[in-house]
Amino acid sequence: MAIRSTVPPFLQHRSVQLAVVIGATALLLLPMLWIGFINDDVAYISLFFRDNAPDPLRLLTSTGITEDYYRPLSELSSAVDFWLWGWNPVGFRLTNLLLHLLATGLVFRLAERWFGGPFVPFAAALFFGLLPVHETSILWIPGRTDLLCAVFYLGSVCSLTTYARSNKWRDQCLALLLMLLALLSKEMAFSLPLILIPVVWWVDRQQGVRWQPKRTFRIVAPFFLLAAGVVAARWLLLDNNMLFGGNGPHTDTNILHLARNMAMFLAALVIPTGLYQLQGLLMAYPTAVAGGGTIVAGAAAWAAWRNRGRLLPLLLPAAWVLLSLLPVSRLMMRWYLYIPSVGFSIGLAWAIGQLAPHRWRLRAALAGGVALLYAVVLLLATAQWVSASRIADSLVAQLRQDLRGSSGTDTIHVASLLARIQTVPVFHLGFQKTLQRALGNDSLVVGTWGRFVADRYPSRISYRYDSAQGSIHLSADDGGYFLLGGNALQVNNGQMAAQVETDAGSGTVTIDRVSESGQPSAITVPIPSRERHRSIIFDGSRFVVVEGL
Repeated sequence: MAIRSTVPPFLQHRSVQLAVVIGATALLLLPMLWIGFINDDVAYISLFFRDNAPDPLRLLTSTGITEDYYRPLSELSSAVDFWLWGWNPVGFRLTNLLLHLLATGLVFRLAERWFGGPFVPFAAALFFGLLPVHETSILWIPGRTDLLCAVFYLGSVCSLTTYARSNKWRDQCLALLLMLLALLSKEMAFSLPLILIPVVWWVDRQQGVRWQPKRTFRIVAPFFLLAAGVVAARWLLLDNNMLFGGNGPHTDTNILHLARNMAMFLAALVIPTGLYQLQGLLMAYPTAVAGGGTIVAGAAAWAAWRNRGRLLPLLLPAAWVLLSLLPVSRLMMRWYLYIPSVGFSIGLAWAIGQLAPHRWRLRAALAGGVALLYAVVLLLATAQWVSASRIADSLVAQLRQDLRGSSGTDTIHVASLLARIQTVPVFHLGFQKTLQRALGNDSLVVGTWGRFVADRYPSRISYRYDSAQGSIHLSADDGGYFLLGGNALQVNNGQMAAQVETDAGSGTVTIDRVSESGQPSAITVPIPSRERHRSIIFDGSRFVVVEGL
């Protein structure tokens, strides 16, 4: 259902609409180029290095598999960036920005093909370009996997939409090729064949043709076969059974766990800010939050059913959101929302258009208000990432000074580490590689135990050595908590404890205190018995280095 009412003159020109969307998105995201290396940026870039340079040939073998993931195109794009820019974070983030702008343009094209113009494509692309939940995918260098996959994913759906109308085999071949490239960028592309079923249904409806299941099957069957072929090839050639194996984080299929994840995904799409507070609320009151979410979802479903005749076009973007989340429903991560947010952005644009179909000023005010809110939140998030990267740079510079002379036989024992400031990562992942590069020592072993999530920076962590027990007691005295490897807390004789996987091995961390949100706020970390090691403690504002504890 196209919305073709009177609009401002400049919006009548498609090229101007697209230029405004791309220009506004680029301008608002330009500060991301000032973000230095953060989190596991260094580890990701050097994932397939050999002799301090990228080795793309490793991507063609099983050595290209990391933690059950196989994403050769994403890794290759990082290698190209390194050849062009070296260790300069600006080049890597510039590529991320350009990929996001390309994806935004494809959202414009897809919305135009589904609902006509000019309002829905313009608003949908603007919402997608500025959606705050994209911050991790865009600002984080490893978020490249989402961006690259989305570009090929959207291109495939656009080509399939054309094929469903024209029946030209070249369009179908292009759609299949783009799907293959998406699959080689990230596993989320396995949802694409499912998405194509409602897409074909919608194209038939637009053309006034009754839906024909046989025709739909004929169109989408090659895409299911391609997905099955990629799974088989990964399994047989690379011994990688990530989709159906029992390893990795995507293993919890408990129905309540899946429902909770889906609720969190949808909440993160709808609520543009306060994700850190939302996570804390869910941890502290899971039943109340789940109950409230169920009531809201039930009321929305009832209202949708009452107006089902008018809301039929929303089925397509709603199906996009739900179906694209299926491959990742077992693990809730914000960056998984990059592709699902396409459906959300298009659906939101269509809904605003329906609120005032013949009053463009009101529609423009509503869409502008949403876009302004998104822009403000995104700018604030980008500023937080810039600040976090500067904190990371200063802490790494401090360690470079304090740890001079570390030899290849050294082990760095990190009792506490600044993982995140609220939801913004600092050293959450890949700290060993960050420290190896900072010290110029690729054989350095770094074991990380208590990753600290701070409410603010600087914060305060008190620590005390227990030489008799061979341990360090850590307490977050100014808010925040310790993220212990993501393992479930266990009750043992009335004491909270967790088995924690570390970068250098495994051990038991005793939880001495739990915060109101149910997270560990005081822990005891054992000191490994090694002849030569150094211990690092993050005290809330800086690292404290202790020799030979």
